[in-house]
Amino acid sequence: MSLFLLSLCLLASPLPATPSPLPPSPQPPTWLLTLPTYSSALYSQFGQDGYLARIFAILGTHSSSFVEFGFNVASYEEAQTGSNTRLLWEGGWSGLLMDSEFQNATINLQKHFIYEHNVVDLFQQYNVPLDVDYVSIDIDSTDLWIFRALLNTQTKASESSSIPGGQYYRPRVVTVEYNCVFPFEYPLTCNRDCVWNGDRVYGASLSALR
Repeated sequence: MSLFLLSLCLLASPLPATPSPLPPSPQPPTWLLTLPTYSSALYSQFGQDGYLARIFAILGTHSSSFVEFGFNVASYEEAQTGSNTRLLWEGGWSGLLMDSEFQNATINLQKHFIYEHNVVDLFQQYNVPLDVDYVSIDIDSTDLWIFRALLNTQTKASESSSIPGGQYYRPRVVTVEYNCVFPFEYPLTCNRDCVWNGDRVYGASLSALR
């Protein structure tokens, strides 16, 4: 079972007068409907710490492994905007952290620019399990494109990786930040080559990620 969650956004935007209807979604399990009551933020920016604890209490874990990018600081202790994986790491999980500016071998934080064309290669390079338990994507730009590439790009046969070629990554739980300035009803996203300039044009709308 895979679970796709969306990180929260505090910015508000007016809704259009005549919103377009969204396609129906499958009925979620009962426990998922009560997930908001488990919100807790010891380290995370919003309630992800509590949500993840509840999710994995229900689903269990396969490898207790995670990937988080972009991390945006050099260590867990420096995190100001909230890491989604620190509590997991302190609980004995292991994983891969990636960021375009920082590197720290003690927590396996690797310095990389992440694009559609290299995200799967990077996962393979660091031997991330195909069914990695948790992936956190928050890079304020091409989040949707990278998420799609992660799921839709085959791994390559490589003697330097334990991950076999011809396979697809299927994380069990994924969180992706969405931009709530974009109207909920419309599938909007930045261009594939967009770079965040500190404004409100970044990422993708909730409908685009759905």
